Amino acid sequence: MYLNQGDDKNFMLFFVPTTLFFLAWLIKQQPQKRTWQAKQAAEASRLIFLSHPLFLESGKVFFSLAGFPLFFYTIVLTGVFLGLRKVGSRLKSYAVGFAKKTVDEKKNA
Repeated sequence: MYLNQGDDKNFMLFFVPTTLFFLAWLIKQQPQKRTWQAKQAAEASRLIFLSHPLFLESGKVFFSLAGFPLFFYTIVLTGVFLGLRKVGSRLKSYAVGFAKKTVDEKKNA
């Protein structure tokens, strides 16, 4: 792997400290909050794992980025993607709740 001078070796530098501090933070949480946060962390990790190569490769191909600009581009777009996903899920739950309320009102009328 080190013979290949690719761009994506940053995960090897930051994976261990990030995991260590994130795990310590999760363990310090109260047990009631821990299950919810563990579910959120699992979903976020899956989304990051599956989406970040898309942003990494798009930065290389479309913008010819390399090194730290590519690293920051990937982080920013992955963060924006996660934020939009969270906003979308909240809008979806609001729409489902609104539709259910509307249906219940029609049944009672």
